[in-house]
Amino acid sequence: MDQPNDEESAAEPPSLDSNTSWHIDDLLFAPFLFIITVYICNLARDILLQANVMRLDQVQKLATAEIIGTFETTVIMFEINLIVYPLWGVIPYTLLVFIALHWQKLRPDEFQYDANPLTIIMKHVEGIGTAGNSYYQRFEFVMIMIWAETVGAFLSYYYLVNLIWANAHMWGFWDTNNNFHYHLFTTAQEWQASISGDPTFAAFVEGFFSFAQYVWPLLVIRTGFDGDLTLILINSGKAIFAGCGAQYSGGYFNPIIAFALEYKTRGHSLFTKTVVYWIAPIIGTIGGIVTRKWLF
Repeated sequence: MDQPNDEESAAEPPSLDSNTSWHIDDLLFAPFLFIITVYICNLARDILLQANVMRLDQVQKLATAEIIGTFETTVIMFEINLIVYPLWGVIPYTLLVFIALHWQKLRPDEFQYDANPLTIIMKHVEGIGTAGNSYYQRFEFVMIMIWAETVGAFLSYYYLVNLIWANAHMWGFWDTNNNFHYHLFTTAQEWQASISGDPTFAAFVEGFFSFAQYVWPLLVIRTGFDGDLTLILINSGKAIFAGCGAQYSGGYFNPIIAFALEYKTRGHSLFTKTVVYWIAPIIGTIGGIVTRKWLF
């Protein structure tokens, strides 16, 4: 894999100056963005899934739920990765990742989604259905769901960058000089990849924690915990994994979300980013599936 060069070095998140008003103003804007996004997604679920105004069949409803859920998750994770992590550090980042993961699992069954192709691959290999169905055992359904996730993730990129961040200075919270969201929009073509240091180690981090996030839930369950406590422990572990990996690769362990954000970044080739964010996590997931079958 390539190494960062002097012109396009694999840098940290966008550089910040000492302007502490960024911290305050952007702290106010982040939850405002979350509320807007969640409202839009819930409205779409009510119209397209609950009311079913388009008369979707079950597969179409599952794919639609995946598009909406991936859109919602990716918007939140973009905000966490690009705003929370560089401005406030790894502890708030880890806490918000936990909240995002937990929020995802509190949905009613008909609104459930994965927002991660690794989970879909795991369900396919292990023959796990959702809401009592066996769709995930069909390869063509798996491809439909991964495509739906891709659509949701890339829609979220353009929603954030070209609609929200591009017009953040118009929301009345601040002027453009103190607006880190607007700063990200104006420097979007200069973003540096989240891969810091050796890309091989970044690939190891993505692969190892992709492995861990599928073994950890069974370890928690085997300890005898159940109910809400089990879900809290599982999501806490996954959030800690993300916090540990953030400084090396962005801590995604999710090819769709990672690629939607990273595919246009500078500093590393598309091949390197494919290895780090697709190949390594898939290998780690396969290892996790094998371990689950072997140990449990």
